[in-house]
Amino acid sequence: MHDSARVDYLDVYSQKMLADGAELAVVRFMRTKRLESLDQDRLNKLLSLFNDALAADEAISGAQMAASTDHSVSVLSMMTETLARLTIADAVKSAIEYLRGVTEQVIQGSSPAEDDLKTLMSFLSQYGLFQEARLRRLGTSRGSPGGIWPDSPRLMFS
Repeated sequence: MHDSARVDYLDVYSQKMLADGAELAVVRFMRTKRLESLDQDRLNKLLSLFNDALAADEAISGAQMAASTDHSVSVLSMMTETLARLTIADAVKSAIEYLRGVTEQVIQGSSPAEDDLKTLMSFLSQYGLFQEARLRRLGTSRGSPGGIWPDSPRLMFS
């Protein structure tokens, strides 16, 4: 597998882990109405992801594409596909702003409405599933079963 393919795989894997971690943080917040420091870190990363997606939207809208926006455009693309599956495709920017707002409320210790938290949870769940499907496609499209890199060393146990 080429280095660029590994970078793609690792990027998708990190997105999957972020979605799963943020979803867990929201579940814990819903139960306890408190935010532990690890969960706050996870939600701050999610907030950063929402900001990247909105920055990409601004760059695309303003035709200000630069090399530094590649990651943001990738994030916007992944969020757009995830939100499209939730039938919010016509209002992607509004949906990202809404989700960012709910995330900010949780980080600040406010209690968003139960429906808002459920919407955030639904997004995180779908985003995680979408990343998992991308991991499978990346793994199998590279000729390796289950996402294992073909040139990775195999561990032998005796």
